[in-house]
Amino acid sequence: MYLCVTVKEGDVLFKKIQKKIVLTIVITISFCMILASIVTYIIIRKNIFNSFIPLAVQSAEQQKNNLDLFLDLTTESSKLLANDPEMITILQKTHIESMEFLKTIDELNDIQASNLNIIGVTLYGMNGTFYPSNPSNNTANSSPALNQILKDPVIKKFIHQPEKNLWYDRFQTDYWVTDLTLNLSLYNGVFTFVQKIYNPSGSLIGLLMTDITINSLYEHFLDNQLNADTFFYSARRGLLSAPYDKPLKKPVIKEILRELNKRIRYFLTSDGQSIIIFNQIPHSFDFVIRVIPMANILREINKLLLFLLFVNTLLIIMAIFLGFAISRSISLPLGELYTKMQKFTKI
Repeated sequence: MYLCVTVKEGDVLFKKIQKKIVLTIVITISFCMILASIVTYIIIRKNIFNSFIPLAVQSAEQQKNNLDLFLDLTTESSKLLANDPEMITILQKTHIESMEFLKTIDELNDIQASNLNIIGVTLYGMNGTFYPSNPSNNTANSSPALNQILKDPVIKKFIHQPEKNLWYDRFQTDYWVTDLTLNLSLYNGVFTFVQKIYNPSGSLIGLLMTDITINSLYEHFLDNQLNADTFFYSARRGLLSAPYDKPLKKPVIKEILRELNKRIRYFLTSDGQSIIIFNQIPHSFDFVIRVIPMANILREINKLLLFLLFVNTLLIIMAIFLGFAISRSISLPLGELYTKMQKFTKI
């Protein structure tokens, strides 16, 4: 009877030892693997973000450089015309002959025809004269008079500043009546390059205005591997989205306007879903804003997280089997030794 009770107590004891060995091995391996996975995930995530954000900014900067080049090329002919001695002479006249007028109009038409993105060129004399290029299918019905132009606060401020050039946006109904159904390309408005013209004595005698559509700016951001959205920020009218793009959500717009005032290059939205990149247009108060979604990167990071979870689960299962194997390799010999000792004690 004594031997039977002792054997049962021994079995219970060895089962407890087996459980402790299994738990110790499983907990140790699980803790190490989970800790290693967390550290690995954090390091990889940080490296991906640290690499992706500069690459995204660099890509947006390259596209912005292409836009700057486009704007420079668009206005190159206008800049040459503004320095033409004949134009300077004509602008100082209050009355000109019909041949001079037609010649001036032809030169403006040549500038307009030289670039498909130009929808209008107008030469204004500060004495009240103005010379508009012939309207095309994409232009407004008529050019506004100088007194209407000078009522614009942006132009009024520009006239009294030392800067010689200005890009600014204006809506197609700011100065003239335009049939929106016939001018859908102007729906977001007109982007106008204004250049001051001076006489040899340095007095301002005229303005040369070259118009393009705002929508033409978005064409330089169509090659889009980052699935980014492009927005034109008008200092006067706020955010304008590219054709067919979805508008931004109000919280994101508030963040953009808040961060824009800080004059920073880019920032990550508070929800971590997008990178917002600001690019100011040269000689302008307006910006091109790129909204690059983090969805693709986050999707890849989530795949990594799922992979680490799968590996951890697999290793924990292996640790359980390993724990049982090790515990049996320890407890079985001890059990046999214990049984022999009990028999020896009985003798």
